[in-house]
Formats: sequence, C-alpha cells, structure tokens
Amino acid sequence: MKNGNILPLKIMMGPDLKQCIVTFEDAVEYKKREKSVLKILDKYPLARRIFEHSLTCPSFGIMYEGSNELTAVDNLWNRHDIFHALTSLKYGLEITDVLDESDYYMYIDENLIPAITMALLWHDTTRSVIEGTEHGSNISLPQKHLRDILTKCHSEGFVTLNDIERLIVRALRCMVQHNRYDKCHLDAAIVRIAESIDVDVHRSYVSRLRSWKQLLDNNQLTHVLGSAAIRRVLVSKNSNCKRPILITAMVDGKIEHWRKYNWFQIQERVKKKIESTGYGNLLRLKVDFHNGSKFYDFA
Repeated sequence: MKNGNILPLKIMMGPDLKQCIVTFEDAVEYKKREKSVLKILDKYPLARRIFEHSLTCPSFGIMYEGSNELTAVDNLWNRHDIFHALTSLKYGLEITDVLDESDYYMYIDENLIPAITMALLWHDTTRSVIEGTEHGSNISLPQKHLRDILTKCHSEGFVTLNDIERLIVRALRCMVQHNRYDKCHLDAAIVRIAESIDVDVHRSYVSRLRSWKQLLDNNQLTHVLGSAAIRRVLVSKNSNCKRPILITAMVDGKIEHWRKYNWFQIQERVKKKIESTGYGNLLRLKVDFHNGSKFYDFA
C-alpha cells in the first residue's frame, strides 16, 4: 500500500494465523482513525498538508520502525509506531475541538492545530535512537524533517516564512514535554494528554500474540495489563461545562474487577500524565464496565 499507510502495521513475523488476524483488525482500525483525523483536518489546510507530507516522508516510517524496536528492548510491548502517532493525533484534534467550543476558545490560535499536528505525529520518532523515558529530549532528530515539511508547505502557499520558525519552536516544545510530569502550556498539555490516553487494545498488540504466562515470566505487563482489556477510548464534550472534556474508556469486565486487576493505564499512567499538566480540571474520566460505570474528576 502506498503513502505509508501500511507502515504502522509491520508486525507480522511469520505465517501464524492469529497474528494475521490481529494485523488485519489493526489495519481496519487504522483506516477508521485516519478517516476521523482527515475529517477534522479538512478545517485546517496547513495542518492537513503537514499530515500528508509527514506520512509520505521516508524518514518518518524508518524512524518509527526503530522506535518500535527499542520499545521491545524496554520490555514495554506497546506500540510506539505510526498507528500510535495517528491515534494520538486523533485524540489531540478531538480535545482541541471540544475546547474550541468551550470557554477556552480564546486560547485556540491559528498556529495551535498545525503545531500539535507536528508534535503528535513525530513525538515518538526520537525513540528510534534513545531508549526509555528520555526519548523526548532528542529534538534535533525530527527538527530537520519538520523544517523540510514546512518549507514545502511554504512553497505551496500554506505558511509564511516567519510562521515556520514559530511552528517549529511550538512543536518541539510539545515533543520535549510530552513524556514529562511538570506543568506546561496548553498546547503541550494537549499533546501530553492525547498521547497518554492511547491505551486501548490496539495499543498492546503483543498481548494478543503471546500467552499471559509468557508475558508474566518476562515481566512485560507494564503497559499491557491495562490496555489489553480496554476496548475503546472516546473523547467527547462533557455536559458539565466546568469540565468540558469527557474521556470514556470502554472496558471488558465487571465493575468489581477494577481493583482486582489494578488498571495500570487508567489509574496510574493516564491520571499522572493528565494531572501533571495543570489542566486536569478540564477533564472527567468515565470508565464503562459491563455492569456499570465509574467516574473520576482529575485534579
């Protein structure tokens, strides 16, 4: 498939039928999320061109292949590939759409969408050379590619030369801060929150290819435990105007299993990342179980 659409799906390591099924399911889901992203980006011509140029950039796919390789070395076994980048962008755009309709509309300037589009698409490319939690600090790796993409956009009439530097600074700042736990500006907060809520079953593809015992024996359940049971994550407008953003996690299982299985992704990682931004008061989490729901208001 052309235009890089198959790159995030390179997880087939053999003819195993189960793996083929997982790959097919992910391919279908990827196209759905891509369609959602493009629908929102239709309102933002520059951001759409950034998206299109990024997906057709050879280095983009190569860097994410390297990122996924180091993810395995880190024993995380959750996606750090183009699928994850696309999903993060989808959530980031949906969050911004909700804020745009709320009292925070005054903070949504014309460069915010292009900046977070670059940041969310390229945020984990730095993992291709740096392992662990420090990967967000290596901004020199994507910086050249972002400049090349914006230069193309300038030649097409989508951005001025002055705005190129402003956009690069904003995007890189968001990328540096996406994996930190300190307060940040709104655009960086959107990036950190959007990236952190990519926790559904499609994020943990290895959990569907290996036995639980094998994963436990290899201590590879850090991220898998939570996301393997989360069927879907949705971003929508909350009826409570004081907390305009509603994050809904649809979970397999009963409400009484909440503590038993210690949903790492929701209880620890998501909560910690969202509240660290200083914008947790804008969000409410709803977790839908088979027999009820739980709500959590972030601090």
